[in-house]
Amino acid sequence: MAPEYLPEQGRRGLTILPPLNNDHLARDIEVDQEVVLFVSLGGTYTGALKPKTAGVATYQARKTSLGVMDSATRRRIEAIAWEVGVAKPDGQWNCQHWILALLGKLYENRVINQAQWSKAVADASHLWDDWFARRACAGRA
Repeated sequence: MAPEYLPEQGRRGLTILPPLNNDHLARDIEVDQEVVLFVSLGGTYTGALKPKTAGVATYQARKTSLGVMDSATRRRIEAIAWEVGVAKPDGQWNCQHWILALLGKLYENRVINQAQWSKAVADASHLWDDWFARRACAGRA
């Protein structure tokens, strides 16, 4: 069964305030910077604009690079990300599907190439292998 996508990425009709915008704390400056995909134990999510990321979840996540990109390309990634649908929770669809859809759109829009797409997908699924291996050796698996 196809997922049911939520209007406005699930924001339509919310009566609570959105998360605080911290752009004033970490401005995206007009220089070439690395764009990374962060992978946490709870799921995969993007930190497309590294200067805007902060907090424990970001620092504890593993990352893989999509490459060094200029500020116009990073803004383009943000715009493309707003076009990627968020599906209604159904026990099947999750944030990893969203990341794959975003990477697909970045490829379709020629923001990343096939090699960057393949590396990101392959790396993301194995970034925590060493952590799990250490836990298994210590008997905490």
